[in-house]
Order: sequence, then C-alpha cells, then structure tokens
Amino acid sequence: FDGQMALAGNNEDFNNPLTLIWFIPASPGRFGRVYFGYEDGIPQGGLNDQGVFFDGLALPYKEMPSTSQRPHFPGGDLALFDEILSRSANVQEVIDIAGRWNRVAGEFAQFLYGDRFGDSVILDGDTILRKQGVFQLATNFRLADNPNPPYPQGEERYGTVYDLLAHADHFSVDLFRQALD
Repeated sequence: FDGQMALAGNNEDFNNPLTLIWFIPASPGRFGRVYFGYEDGIPQGGLNDQGVFFDGLALPYKEMPSTSQRPHFPGGDLALFDEILSRSANVQEVIDIAGRWNRVAGEFAQFLYGDRFGDSVILDGDTILRKQGVFQLATNFRLADNPNPPYPQGEERYGTVYDLLAHADHFSVDLFRQALD
C-alpha cells in the first residue's frame, strides 16, 4: 500500500491443472465475491466486491490448542471462509468475524487477508499477525513460529520477495508479477 493504491497477489504452486474461478453475486446482507481454486471447489484465494482479498497458504501439520469456548462455525471452516468474505468490508471486520469461532483449518494452513485501505493480517490458528510497514508477505511456513531470518529450508523465496518489496521505489502490477515469478 502506497497511501493511494493497495495491491495484492497470490500464486498457486500446486500441480493440479484443473483450476476454477467461481463467482457468487451479492445478495441482501452479503457481498459479492470471486474465488479461485481447483475442481474440488475449495477456495485457494478470493476477493469480494468491497476489496477484501484472501489467500490460503498450506503448511505442515501443527496441532492447534482448542480456541477456548468458541463454537465451531456451522458448516465448518470452508463455510467460515465464505462468511468472512461475504460480510467483511475491511481487515478489522475479518478479524472480528474470525475471532468469534473456533478455527481448526489452522492446523494445515495460514490465511492472509488484505483490504483496499492497505491493511492486512495473517491468521494462523488463534495467532493474529497484523501488517507492519507498507506490505505483508506470507509463504508456506508459519511466520508466527519463525518471524525472523533465517527462514526454514526451502523457503528462500520469502527472503527473496521480501528484499524485492522492501527495496522497491514504488509498488506496481509489474513489480508484483516479478515477485510472483
């Protein structure tokens, strides 16, 4: 976020070529949204018509402590993702909605959410990592467990992209394409 324009990007590294994009129109009390994923219908990322973006990042399994007395969302974690995107107009609303529910998907993933105002957050189980500075970055390791270099073996791309964004004079779609490559 440069004070005027918020950019978000994600890239899938799974080997399944059967990709899908599906649209869910707005309805009373729910924002319109688009999801990106595979033929299994599990969203890997998405965006709503209010400018809230999300990407799910697969992680090695980690047992998560029970999230106190919070109930599980009716329909499970996939339904919760849709609830968040269908009802959140900014990152704080994402955090508020997610915070009401027990989230077990964090055993295998973390989720990056951003909004059109330049705010972002990584949700990893009950851990909430708010954006610090002008960008936030996540790859397929638990940033909550390893916030500083050196990063886990095989995750050199985090440091590479971090350096690219940290040293950029300005953000642009071309810079994000370069980072995603």
